[in-house]
Amino acid sequence: MLLSSIVPRILHQVPKPLLLGMVSLLFCLAAFMVTGCRVEISASEEGAVEASMDGDTTETGRAELRPETVSLSLRYEIQPGANTESLRYTILIPRSIAGRQQVREITYSRRPDRIERRFESDYAIYEIKQPRETMTLDIRITADLLPGDLDAIENHPVETPARISSPGDLRFWLCSENRIESNDPEIRKLALGAGSVDPVEQVRQLAAILKGTMNYTGLGNGAKGASRALAERSGDCTEFSDLFVALCRARGIPARTCDGILALPPRPGDTVKHSWAEVHLPDLGWVRLDPLLLCLGKASFERIPNAYLHLSHVRNDELLEQYSFDAYRYKGDPVTVRTSVILHDPADPGW
Repeated sequence: MLLSSIVPRILHQVPKPLLLGMVSLLFCLAAFMVTGCRVEISASEEGAVEASMDGDTTETGRAELRPETVSLSLRYEIQPGANTESLRYTILIPRSIAGRQQVREITYSRRPDRIERRFESDYAIYEIKQPRETMTLDIRITADLLPGDLDAIENHPVETPARISSPGDLRFWLCSENRIESNDPEIRKLALGAGSVDPVEQVRQLAAILKGTMNYTGLGNGAKGASRALAERSGDCTEFSDLFVALCRARGIPARTCDGILALPPRPGDTVKHSWAEVHLPDLGWVRLDPLLLCLGKASFERIPNAYLHLSHVRNDELLEQYSFDAYRYKGDPVTVRTSVILHDPADPGW
């Protein structure tokens, strides 16, 4: 008897659920025979596997993004004058940002009079009447940080506000503004050196131009702005970021400066308060990079430390009266303020 006539009779006697299971098994076996058990890892995934510092690898070969927990205190020591009538103190505090950072806890030695949210930033505001004694404001923060550099975003695309922006959202980040003078003829001329038509390669070229132009002079007093930084060819992290963002905008790449805390032990005479940059790239969204560390050879365009606690990306903050991090106003005798940032060990329960 022919096999072709036997098989239909056998299949006819097999219960339908079992028959469907057998068919599914045959398809799985066929797929396995075609593909085998070989796993190919692309060059970018290979780098992600080797980068064990970023997290544990998965079956796809990509490293899981593992948050870095940081704990710190923002400290403000305030000495009022003999006849200071009132003091208003405005302080930037971190907020949770999808795909970037999760603020786990903020505690205050003195509760703010109010918290305001403006310009996608949070502010603790103190209204102090007739201060007479020296006071210390401690703001203790614990947060989980996620990497936002090119390597992390290319290998871990996620639909978050940090990734998605409409054309209308991006127009502001192309404008010339105070301290980011992207319409300065000298800045525009310098930016022309980035001739690639690929945005990622353009940013890489602009970073190289910045490195060949600027000299790091250590922590400075006051912000110069991009135009003056280029004229003097020197500055600290603020000038490096201002000029880099101005160069990007001059080439039509949306870019912005960011202020926050670089939660790494600072060099003597330096501070963990820091300025860096973000550029908006097609299909990737906002990508973090550190112009100063890049120029010092301590980071690359693709990889920077996962130690950035973001506070603000507003360069000319009206609520801070054009200052960064904090600002205060007083009536009567002047006040003296001393600020510091203290890094803690998150594993220490007594910090």
